[in-house]
Amino acid sequence: MTRSDQRQDGERPNPAMNKPMPAASRDTIWDHKPWWCQPWSILLTGSLAVAVSWIWLQLWWLTALVSAGVLLWWGLFLVLVPRAWLAAQVAGET
Repeated sequence: MTRSDQRQDGERPNPAMNKPMPAASRDTIWDHKPWWCQPWSILLTGSLAVAVSWIWLQLWWLTALVSAGVLLWWGLFLVLVPRAWLAAQVAGET
């Protein structure tokens, strides 16, 4: 990295997001999870659960219940838990 690439506050530009990226990049909650608990595996498993419930049973009300459970599961593990983890990380830094 050349001197012109670094800003005064120690941050490097992030060309992908056009926003500054911290000099020491933070790790995410996903860096601490096994492969079966990564976002792609959570999405794939939930999608398969809904698809299998429809293909095998073809009962719309049961598929709707499975879908509701999957949406709650996704909301919990893909939105709320990472947000809480990030808040705990930020609180620990101050």
